[in-house]
Formats: sequence, structure tokens, C-alpha cells
Amino acid sequence: MFTLAGCKVDGEEDIEIHSSGAVTIRVNYQVPEIGLSRVDGSEIVEFIQELSNRHESISLNELSCERAGNATVRLIVDIHFSDPIKIREMMAEELVILEKTGTTNLQLLAKIKAIIGEVSLRVDGINIKFNRSIKLHELLAYEAPNLSPDLLGKYQFRYSLTSPSPATQHNATITSNNGKTLVWFMPLKQHVITPFNMHATLPIPIPWWVWLMAVLVLLLLLWVLWKIFAYVRQRRRT
Repeated sequence: MFTLAGCKVDGEEDIEIHSSGAVTIRVNYQVPEIGLSRVDGSEIVEFIQELSNRHESISLNELSCERAGNATVRLIVDIHFSDPIKIREMMAEELVILEKTGTTNLQLLAKIKAIIGEVSLRVDGINIKFNRSIKLHELLAYEAPNLSPDLLGKYQFRYSLTSPSPATQHNATITSNNGKTLVWFMPLKQHVITPFNMHATLPIPIPWWVWLMAVLVLLLLLWVLWKIFAYVRQRRRT
């Protein structure tokens, strides 16, 4: 029987796109160990640390996964990408490493995939269309099939996106910084079954290609994880 009695569930993501094209991503999650164990968290930390060690354009300001009390784990990541133009090169290198090692925790990747969700970006004239869908039900159906939404109370996840120019359209809960920072509040109990969708239309400043490559950095970890997930699934079928 899954229970959240005495457990705090909290999550915050802050993605900042700098005018130089650099990107900073800050993540702070506190979740029950039944959903993300310290072993899982240690694997995530190890992966991100190795990723940073392999690429000079990636730097880590903070990286940890520790027990937070009351059977919960806190994962903190503060990562900076100084040269987003190298993203394709980094992705290619990571996939080569994966193919050589052939070792992947498929169950952990499924958890990360559910938390990160599905992200899409497309250029529409002089704008970039940003969409992200968080589908926790895919994870909860396996990890906690008997979970009652009421157990999640008022717990929520918060997602922040800051860009050099104000968004022209969005469905953010609140905005700040003259419209340059968008913040979405995701009440967990309302999205045990239904996806949580975020979208924004962001203008592309000059030079447009620098900003586009900077935005693509947001997909670096997601893209690598998706490729790993698909690769392992294909290997299991063959």
C-alpha cells in the first residue's frame, strides 16, 4: 500500500537562457524513496558528473542526492552550459559511449522520462514554439497503482523558464521580470491521471541561430535519455 504519510513532496526547476546563448538549469526535487531511491539518485548524479567531466562546456555549481528525512530523497542539480553550439557533438559522443558500454538502468530512465516529460521546439517565422507535457501517470501507474490523488494534498511542482525576451503567448501561472520569466505551478493531485501541459511562444532575437542553439540545450539531457531509452528498448527486442 503506497502512502505519503509524513512525506514531503516538492519539486522546482529553473531554466535560464542567457543573452550570450549560455544556459543554466537548476533542479531541486524532494520525493519519497519509493519513487526515487538513493541508489537511483546516485546513478543520476554519477551520470551528470561524468557528462560534465567529458565536456568542457558543461560546469556544475551543485550536484547532490541525499536523504531528506521522513523516507524522502532530495536531488539537487545546478548545471551550466557555456557553449550550446556544441550540443550535437555532445549528443553524438554520448550515444557512442552508450553503444560501447551497453549498460543502462531502464527502470530509472523510465522514471526520469516521466519527470522530464515530452518537450518539443519548432521555429515559426520569427518565433520559437515551446511545448512541454509532464505525464506522471505513466510512472505512477507502475510505481503506485493504488495511489489516491487526495494523498498528494497541496503538494506541487514548479517550473520556471527565463529567456532574453518576453514571451508573446504562454499559459504560465505567473510571470515576472517584465514577462521574461514564466512560472508554471503544477498541483500534483490534479495530474495523477491527466498530463500537465506548458506552452510558450518566444521571439527569436538577433542573432537568431545563437538563441535557437541555446534553447536546444534544454533538450540535451532529455534527448540523450530518450535516445538511451529507445536504444535499450530496441536491444531488448532483438
